[in-house]
Amino acid sequence: MGMSANPTPPRVAPRAIAPDAKAAGRRRRPLTSSATHALWVLAVVAVVFLLRESGGLLIPIVIAILISYALEPAVAWLQRRGVQRPLGAGLVVVAILGLGGWSALGLRHEVNLAFEALPDAARQTRDMIWSQVQSGPGQQVKEAVDELQQPPDSVPGGQKAVPANGQGPVASNEGLFSEWIQLGIG
Repeated sequence: MGMSANPTPPRVAPRAIAPDAKAAGRRRRPLTSSATHALWVLAVVAVVFLLRESGGLLIPIVIAILISYALEPAVAWLQRRGVQRPLGAGLVVVAILGLGGWSALGLRHEVNLAFEALPDAARQTRDMIWSQVQSGPGQQVKEAVDELQQPPDSVPGGQKAVPANGQGPVASNEGLFSEWIQLGIG
């Protein structure tokens, strides 16, 4: 008739007692903005590294998921017609593979012709590229590089970069300055 009273109170987990009274009252400081940004940068770098290293595993999984999404409408249509889902999925895969094989069989002559023409196309492409390099901007860049690699024997204005006394390089900065003045550079 009445509710029975529970004579024992519910158990409560004992609290951990802080070893230091000051530590029990302290609160943690929130991270600063720069520390938060640094953690985000580290997290992004870690995720990019993880994705790069696991690409060999993740790419086939992602492709399989995309294929399953693409074939789902056909499997659902077969399921509505009374075909069990696993059997319908198998039928759709067999149909896709059969269609691909039949297409490849029908296109084999065109593929053989394309493979036979490939060496000629590669030769024509190579000849076109070499003709552009020899007469186009590539040749101008090559000439500029060759000119820059030659030792400097003249200064702007067509005059020789030889000191006035004609005895080789100038020994001091004062001599160099006077040579520039005489040559009309400075």
